[in-house]
Amino acid sequence: MSSLAVSPHRLSQAIAEIQRYRAFLAETDPELAADEGELLGLIGADLPETADLARAMETIHRLIRAAILMRERSQAADDALARQKGRRDRYTARYDALRHVVLNVMQAIGQKRIDTHDFTVSRRATAPHVVITDETALPEEYVRVIVNKVPDKMKIREDLSEGVVIEGATLSNAGESVIIRTD
Repeated sequence: MSSLAVSPHRLSQAIAEIQRYRAFLAETDPELAADEGELLGLIGADLPETADLARAMETIHRLIRAAILMRERSQAADDALARQKGRRDRYTARYDALRHVVLNVMQAIGQKRIDTHDFTVSRRATAPHVVITDETALPEEYVRVIVNKVPDKMKIREDLSEGVVIEGATLSNAGESVIIRTD
């Protein structure tokens, strides 16, 4: 265990922060109990009420393990979404290809409509669509210019750091973050 020297006041502040977070989760994440019920258990159902450094460090370790678990689950969800999107895209492409084949076959045999007990297929005329053969040859009246104004945060940061006053922008106070690594 760590040989940290932490004042009882600061330790109480840390415990209060963990308790606020637990309350925040319970209040803002109604699906937590059904979806991630163990998360509250992971961060500690038995938070120390008093300034006990050893128990507080155990709770911090549980918080870190919970964060690692949530990162892993988030990545797994991203991976599953990517697989599902790929699957959806393949199904959509197959659907479009099959519709195209059906249209070609119906045109080849001169069939306008097919009725069965479980589906009806009919050919219909579509409106002509625009085909751009040479975008550079289009007269200006047929071209829209789309301008996307976005603040240049890199330049703003540089100038603000050099003391330039920029109306509508300011530098935030520096913050801290944690890096959680797993072996």
